Amino acid sequence: DAAAKASIGERLRSRGCSVLNLIHPSAQVSVSARLGSGIYVGPFVYLGPDVVVDDYAQINNSASVAHHSSVGKCVMISDGCHIGGAVRIGANSVLGIGVIVNRDIEIGDNVLIPSGEKIFANVEPSTHVKSTKRVR
Repeated sequence: DAAAKASIGERLRSRGCSVLNLIHPSAQVSVSARLGSGIYVGPFVYLGPDVVVDDYAQINNSASVAHHSSVGKCVMISDGCHIGGAVRIGANSVLGIGVIVNRDIEIGDNVLIPSGEKIFANVEPSTHVKSTKRVR
């Protein structure tokens, strides 16, 4: 739970502790990327030039975040997501497995995007995107 993770991290910080990042050795993180604290970057993740990742974000296996994008506080990017350039993902948002976000898109705070969706337009805050996938 992202809120619990942030709460614990903030309590540790208030007591003078450092909150570390966990970055898998196979991840490729650009030297110009700016990373907050308490983040997780999984195996085979790519973070491009000038990407900003805020505190307590989680970027899972084989996801990619292209140049000049920002990932908000407590965001979860699931396995296999691909985020185009200059995308903004607001705080506490969750992207399901394999979500693709086109470049220059803004996703508001507290957004839930289900697995497999493709996002070609801005998403308003507190939106639960309806799945376009059909169950057979």
